[in-house]
Amino acid sequence: MEAWEKGYNIILKPGGTVSEENIRAAAVLLKREPAELKSVLGKAQALPLVRTDLLHEAELITRRLSDAGIDSFIWSDEEADISSPTRRLRGLEISDDTITFLPFNKSAEQTFSWNDVALIVTGSIFEKKISSTAKRKKNEEKQFTEASETSRDEPVIDIYTKDDNTGWRVLTTGFDFSCLGADKGMLAVENIKRLAGLLKERAHNVAVDENYIKVRPALGAVWENEHKMASHKWQRESMGKFYFDNVTAVDNVMQFTRYSRLQWRLLK
Repeated sequence: MEAWEKGYNIILKPGGTVSEENIRAAAVLLKREPAELKSVLGKAQALPLVRTDLLHEAELITRRLSDAGIDSFIWSDEEADISSPTRRLRGLEISDDTITFLPFNKSAEQTFSWNDVALIVTGSIFEKKISSTAKRKKNEEKQFTEASETSRDEPVIDIYTKDDNTGWRVLTTGFDFSCLGADKGMLAVENIKRLAGLLKERAHNVAVDENYIKVRPALGAVWENEHKMASHKWQRESMGKFYFDNVTAVDNVMQFTRYSRLQWRLLK
């Protein structure tokens, strides 16, 4: 399935011991390598095992996994509301009793008590862009003559309140860290770490997940990174010569969003 398609995710319930024989049987069912599945089971964390577009198929898989001694549950993209983007923040207003979310798109601000803050998920958003330029002369096959690659990796914090599974997102770019007061530093990458610490300190009952980076390879086997392509039309460079630029972007935004919202689902 493509990352954007809605489907059903079979999520591992960690716990228990699974025999090597049952791991091999489950690996065949999931079309994964036994060693890979064993590694996922060994992380003792709720992680996606497989994804399908059919509910009855998902139900069949969970039953067969149960027969192999592996407990799991079905978490649909509909329940995760994956089509609704996480709301990006431009800033926060913090007092002793409340936290106010300042949306990036200048929509209405929302204020909550610290007791309403239920979950903080930290991680990283990365993007890689691969650009290539193809040139050709008239009546000749195209030839790729130039290629370049750029990438960025940006820390992220998702914040959830008790009755909201969409969440609020803090990125280092475009965020005003003035809420840190005297603790605000010169580097955004340090400020976002300090912000995470401040949130954990103020929201006494908050659950915190900091495992995304550690489990990202396991997530990628089911929730793959998104590939987006934008190609320009052939253009004339000179008499009888043409070129076009091709750009492919790869990012993990959807993967992190799924992981983040899964942590909120696990609180229920």
